[in-house]
Amino acid sequence: LNLKAMKYVYIDSDYSVQKLRSYSDVFNNLGFNFHPSYTLFEEASSYNALVYLVPGIALGLGKILHLSLYTCYYLGRMANLALFISVVSYAIKITPRLKNVFFVFCFNPMLIQLAASYSSDCIIIAACILSVAYFLYLFDKEKIETKDIVIVCSLIIFILLVKYVYLPIFGIYFGVIPKLLHISKKQAKLIVIFLLSTILLLLISNYLKKDMTASEAFKVYYKTAHVDSGKQIQFLLEDKMNVFRMLYHTILEKKDFYLSTMVSNLGWLAIQIPKLSYYLFFVSMIFATCTESVKHKLGNRFWYVCIVVIEVALIILGMYLYWTTVGSFVTEGVQGRYFLPLVLLLCVALSNGLLNKLNRIYYFIPFIILVDIPTIYSIIHFFNIVI
Repeated sequence: LNLKAMKYVYIDSDYSVQKLRSYSDVFNNLGFNFHPSYTLFEEASSYNALVYLVPGIALGLGKILHLSLYTCYYLGRMANLALFISVVSYAIKITPRLKNVFFVFCFNPMLIQLAASYSSDCIIIAACILSVAYFLYLFDKEKIETKDIVIVCSLIIFILLVKYVYLPIFGIYFGVIPKLLHISKKQAKLIVIFLLSTILLLLISNYLKKDMTASEAFKVYYKTAHVDSGKQIQFLLEDKMNVFRMLYHTILEKKDFYLSTMVSNLGWLAIQIPKLSYYLFFVSMIFATCTESVKHKLGNRFWYVCIVVIEVALIILGMYLYWTTVGSFVTEGVQGRYFLPLVLLLCVALSNGLLNKLNRIYYFIPFIILVDIPTIYSIIHFFNIVI
């Protein structure tokens, strides 16, 4: 297995020759291919290989079994979906509180679409969901065990390697510091080992990225849009208020787009779900947040909100430096799905028991049906038009 960043990737030439446009054509090409031919494809994705490990194994298995390109393609997607379902199911199982919130959140149409795709956001968001759930689990737990340290440290290392902008989410674990003070010497040594392993893995990751280059499409965009992170930093430092001006104008202008792309705008931002489904998802999340409360102090809740604010600022700032025209006060490239892990954390902070009598999972089934069934219809309808 070559984990080094590759510029050239060979793919089944059927993909480039046939250029299938409809599901009926795709279904006709499912099956086996015992004599595949290959063509050279440049500009492989520059994401960490870890996010594609499971679908990559599925694709490799499909190749060994001589499955056709499209059969392998859907096998990889289903592997990613199975991984997502496994992780979030475990998260819902272990969290002692807010199961309704986690349950409803995982039926977000955008989240389901990401889970059934090759998007790196699938496993990244799943890891964030598990991180929040595991914190709630540890917060109510009397004693931290060795397996808890292994799981949390593994999650931290994973996020650090694949999407370090989400690292502040682990700031919620400050709430279990009093319990960490009572761990055994053996467990303390284990944390030190994980720390050293993290440094080693970072060095390896940076080494593997040394030959990585931006794709030609990105290079053209950077040039035409006048994107330059160095000059952008200089612009922000010219006036200490520029960062706050940028955040203010970005949120003011893009807030509707961010909310929409948290739930709707599926595919290449092209598939709109019905307005009823869109609004009902947010209503169901608010409803779920009001059915149960975590027993956390006001100071803890305020800290969770602070983490959300910090995360929003970092996500916007990151795309401002690497995707936005120098000197602009409105950040481009940010989509609402980037904020999805923060929605869950915000629900934890705002959770209350105002509707505690309705704290039953079956009350949310009608909401999920009204959100996702019309969404499925919208997807089918969209592809019927395109065909």
